[in-house]
Order: sequence, then C-alpha cells, then structure tokens
Amino acid sequence: MFLDEPAKERLPLIGRRMCGMFAALSREAFAKGQKGWKMTPKVHLTLHLCEWQATTYGNPRFSWTYSDEDLMGTMVEVAQSCHTSTVVPTAMVKWLVVAFGHE
Repeated sequence: MFLDEPAKERLPLIGRRMCGMFAALSREAFAKGQKGWKMTPKVHLTLHLCEWQATTYGNPRFSWTYSDEDLMGTMVEVAQSCHTSTVVPTAMVKWLVVAFGHE
C-alpha cells in the first residue's frame, strides 16, 4: 500500500518523463495535422499524482476511484432524461435524488 523510499524518488521522475513524452507526441501529431495525443487535464493530473500525491499518500491503486468520471456518466444519463427547456433545474433535482435519495 505504501511506497518505499526508492519508489518515492523514482516516481516523480517517471511522471515527468511520461508527461514529457506525451507532450512531444501531442506536438508531433498537431504538426502533422493529425488528431491524436491530445493534451488533456488527465495528463496534468497524472503528473501531480506522480510528483506528490502518491509519494505523500501512498500507492494510488488503493484509493483512486475516478469519482469525477463516474459523476459525469451519471450526469449525462440524468441530463438525457430531461426536457431541453428545463434541463438545468430538472437535472439538478434528479441528481439530488440520485445522490442523496438512497438509504
């Protein structure tokens, strides 16, 4: 569950190298007019995970849940069930029921 000292030292270096390679691939694809290797918030999040979260709190395998992605999937389903003219208030009420209506 917890990383040993050598892993804590290597992980930030690996994270920076991995994100740097991703950025290089992104630049290369952009220069060729190809859609691929798009820089996303997940790439930035990966860097933070390697640089300080994992070294401070331990191996993310034991706590990483991707709750933000799960919420987005739920919200898409909720929004699709709403009428377009009332999607904002209706989606909020339906999400509250989904999130807090279970016992």
